[in-house]
Amino acid sequence: RSLLESLLLGHRVASERARIRSACQSYFEDLELGLSAGPHTTMNWAAFDSGDRIKSARLLDPLQRTRQQQRATARLATVQSELNTDDFEFLQKLLRNDMTRGAFARTYRQRPALIDRRALHILRVLLETYRS
Repeated sequence: RSLLESLLLGHRVASERARIRSACQSYFEDLELGLSAGPHTTMNWAAFDSGDRIKSARLLDPLQRTRQQQRATARLATVQSELNTDDFEFLQKLLRNDMTRGAFARTYRQRPALIDRRALHILRVLLETYRS
């Protein structure tokens, strides 16, 4: 099992497991939104060209996606500022779900118990960022 999976399965509180899973999913959504964000907002020409054809559709805020991208970028910056470079790299490897506890222990030359403690610390930072 991957380290993240074994940490989740070993966690006794079901609501805490759900919150960790939700924070990880929100982090991935923010990564996707953050990567698709451009440096600035421009005109939505596709919506402008459709004109009267979409008047019967529900009204959407044209800047909604831009605001979501800004919030996502801010949350990503918060996570990155809360973690040092090594911990941020650890988080990336942890969330990819491809390394086991033993692989982390070998990579970082630490005992598995210390790897678990470090992973839980990093997940707590993620939880605090995505709490609201």
